[in-house]
Amino acid sequence: MDFMTAKEAAQKWNITQRRVAVLCSENRIDGAEFIGKMWLIPKSARQPQDGRVTRFEPPTDMSVKPFLKWAGGKSQILKSIRSKYPDEL
Repeated sequence: MDFMTAKEAAQKWNITQRRVAVLCSENRIDGAEFIGKMWLIPKSARQPQDGRVTRFEPPTDMSVKPFLKWAGGKSQILKSIRSKYPDEL
């Protein structure tokens, strides 16, 4: 039987070598063997489905809120704002 290394499997499946090692250690790749300090994976092995899940899901009813609080309207300081800008833009 022909084998490939975790690095070769990572390139073949377009994932990281670390991810391949994790999949092997979780016994999710059939026929993978740990020999010495490396994983050997059969060349005929298929990439397992990604079993990771997203832990955070933002609430769907979340409304946008201002990040600065402003007491009162800005019309109170409109004269001082206008004095900082020229009449014509």
